[in-house]
This record gives sequence, C-alpha cells and structure tokens, in this order.
Amino acid sequence: MLARRRPAVRTWASWGGLALALVSAATPFTVSSDTLTSLALAAMHLVVGAAWVTSMRTGPDHR
Repeated sequence: MLARRRPAVRTWASWGGLALALVSAATPFTVSSDTLTSLALAAMHLVVGAAWVTSMRTGPDHR
C-alpha cells in the first residue's frame, strides 16, 4: 500500500532487498561446518533476492 502512494518505495525496497540477500549470502559459510550445506544456503539467499527484485519491479504500478 505504501508503494501506491510513493512509487519510489518500490525501487528502494527492491534494491535494499537485493543488497540484504547478497550480504546475508555470506552468513552460511560462517555458521555451517559442511561446505555443500553452505553453498546450498548461499544459493537460496541469492535466489530469494532475485525473486524479491523481480516481484518488486514487475506489476502495473512499476514505471
């Protein structure tokens, strides 16, 4: 609802969410002892970040 009143919020939120996903992608390497688990969790963070940006940047209100 906030994005309808202030369209700039969508742009800010999409880039902010992507930055958060990129920063948090490094966290699994510090908390997991298994390399494959760390890679899977980091990949999950990147996929969620891409999905967030896509969902925030598409739609009828995006210019």
